[in-house]
Amino acid sequence: MKKHNKSELLIFSPTIEDGGVEKNLYLITDFLSNKLNRLTVVTANNNNKNKFNKKINIISPKNNRWNKSNRIVKSIICIYMSLRYYLNQNRKITILSFNNNLFAIILSKIINIKVIIRLNTSLDSYLKSFFKKKFFKMIYSLSDKIIVNSNSLKKELKNIGLYSVCIYNPIENTNLIFKKSKIRIKEKFFKKNTFNILNIGRLVKQKDQETLLKSLEYINPQINYRLLIIGNGEEKKNLISFINDKKLNKNVKIIEYQNNIYPYIKNSNLFALTSRHEGLPNILIECLALKRIIISTNCKTGPSEILENGKYGKLIKVGDFKMIGKSISEIYQNYNFYNHKAKQGYSSLDKFNYQLNCKKYLNIIKDLL
Repeated sequence: MKKHNKSELLIFSPTIEDGGVEKNLYLITDFLSNKLNRLTVVTANNNNKNKFNKKINIISPKNNRWNKSNRIVKSIICIYMSLRYYLNQNRKITILSFNNNLFAIILSKIINIKVIIRLNTSLDSYLKSFFKKKFFKMIYSLSDKIIVNSNSLKKELKNIGLYSVCIYNPIENTNLIFKKSKIRIKEKFFKKNTFNILNIGRLVKQKDQETLLKSLEYINPQINYRLLIIGNGEEKKNLISFINDKKLNKNVKIIEYQNNIYPYIKNSNLFALTSRHEGLPNILIECLALKRIIISTNCKTGPSEILENGKYGKLIKVGDFKMIGKSISEIYQNYNFYNHKAKQGYSSLDKFNYQLNCKKYLNIIKDLL
């Protein structure tokens, strides 16, 4: 039997894109790297190494060949790299999986090590049948611990017989967020005399920016608005076609994902999230940190938990573009009322504290190392 002199945490994250999951990955690994003897991240994306703390050991392909491959290919590559790494080490390894969890569980069983799984999106988005739920339960019950980022998701798992621990997404220090929000940006699309609406997220069907674009037809025509969408993804061409077809170019603009999104939030009047499903959307927490008004679909899971059932923002039925448009008009007409709601939301952010939530991760990891 192989003897291990030291313990190590292996973060399994085959796919690293631009979004909330990745922001959590950077924040949590940064914290853990200062608390653990050794931390390694294995990923098939070779283009984001510089975003990790230098203390962290990164295992990835030597070139960018696999960056745009599908998730299954990336996962297989990461299993291979992890196995090769494990066989060359004299350490007891525990896996913390951030995505492609099925493959992390398979890896843990191949080499007989413990695995912690992190789930970050509603089960309803991909478990549509009885058999899928049974298979999901069978596989995920093989993990040693399941972490979720909302109590709503915890309930979904409990309903199919799986038990988990809820740890909220940690956010950066609010003072640091405010400081970053003051950095000047080149983008001058927002104007002082316009009602500035912002959407930030991957341009994919899940985020459903098309519903937001459809809602613009139902905004009071007297409102001089501008909508800025920030993100990358496969739906970009379709969204641009919609904007061109509806002749919205003067009012709507799409730009690439930005590393520092805070100045855009600060310069907006309203943030609109129209997702079909989520986990616990970081962007809503960050908007509250900058005291911005929020309108969001009441999708599973997360928005209602962050906004406390509408106490700190407005919640709309998923896909209801007419109501979203009318609600934008309502917010414009009653701006002070909704601005007060946003300020109340800022006072609720303690539960997303960086130190508090990262320590919860650390305690679970230490129990299994």
